[in-house]
Amino acid sequence: MIAETEKRLMSGLRKRLILWVLLFGSVLALGLRFCLLPYQSSDYVYFLQDWYGQLAANGGLNALHQPLQGCNYTLAYLTLLAPFAGAGIPALPAVKGVSIAFDFLLAGAVARLLRISCGAGRMGQVLGALLTLFLPTVFFNSSMWGQCDAIYTALCLFALSALLERKGLLACILLGIGVAFKMQAFFFLPVFLVLALLDRRMRLWHFAAIPVVVWLSGLPAILTGAPWWLPFYMCAAQLKSAGNALFHNCPNLPCLFSNETANLLYPAFLLLGFAVLFIGAAVVLHRGDLRNRTTMLFAAWCILTCVCFLPSMHDRYLYAGDLLLWIYAFSTRSRGDGLCAFVETGISLCSYLPMLGSTMPVSFSVLAMIRLVCFAYLARKLWIASLR
Repeated sequence: MIAETEKRLMSGLRKRLILWVLLFGSVLALGLRFCLLPYQSSDYVYFLQDWYGQLAANGGLNALHQPLQGCNYTLAYLTLLAPFAGAGIPALPAVKGVSIAFDFLLAGAVARLLRISCGAGRMGQVLGALLTLFLPTVFFNSSMWGQCDAIYTALCLFALSALLERKGLLACILLGIGVAFKMQAFFFLPVFLVLALLDRRMRLWHFAAIPVVVWLSGLPAILTGAPWWLPFYMCAAQLKSAGNALFHNCPNLPCLFSNETANLLYPAFLLLGFAVLFIGAAVVLHRGDLRNRTTMLFAAWCILTCVCFLPSMHDRYLYAGDLLLWIYAFSTRSRGDGLCAFVETGISLCSYLPMLGSTMPVSFSVLAMIRLVCFAYLARKLWIASLR
């Protein structure tokens, strides 16, 4: 009798192994984030806490009828925080709780992209989702730093999945929501433009959905009396807040030069970055066929190009690119691709450390050189893929 019961129990566990792995891993990921909740980063102390306080003091959503003082975050993100502020929920758990919730949505986006891009099975999807939840650049970003990069990245990865399924309008709508939360979502735009030129099922008019969705993201605030143009104004303010410095704690080519030369080199790096993107797009267009795996490579390469060469890049701007590198490595099973993803994630993590109360173990110059080697590796992979 006992042996029969044990046999049935083990059989049930095997049948539900994937579910148990997912549940156990998710509980551990949530516990890890809970341990980091009390930490208050300088960004939280000097900016996020103040913006949340303005929302709370003025009735939550009603505070958004005009731009918050000193705030450079988008209206969509503030609209997400407003109900919590209006309900009197303290700033720290509200700010970090929203970001943590999107960590799990991001894990789902990675799992879906793995299934669509390389046909991963259910266990592969679960392992990819759990890897996402336990990447230091992901859980430090939300639960310790209090940043919201998981929001726009999750939306952009879902948009990329829709793009691979040739659902152009849906892809642009999702990209538009991502843009509404953070302007870094535009790093994905070259992939969308190239697909529009290569695939007749992707239409140029689909891109009109992006500004429409950005405007709709501000509709709750507009209905409370905010001007109709406020969503676009706050997106532009975020773009402007990057400043004219060559770099902001970001290991890249501009960081090898002094910010004292910013007036001279800023436009040069701007043109260089766009030129490299143009060349990469031309290579892919010459191939004339953007398969799923090459799309992942091209998307990761585009984000890495922006971070490596454009001025005013920040430490967190390769957040989405790191995840795409892991997805690409999973699809190819190549040791070189896996090493590239591992090294790039390590570089991003090192650049996080000064903002998390730690010291830099390696100088920005050294990290920049290593990142440029990773860029060269991906550029070579893209060139080889274009010749096949």
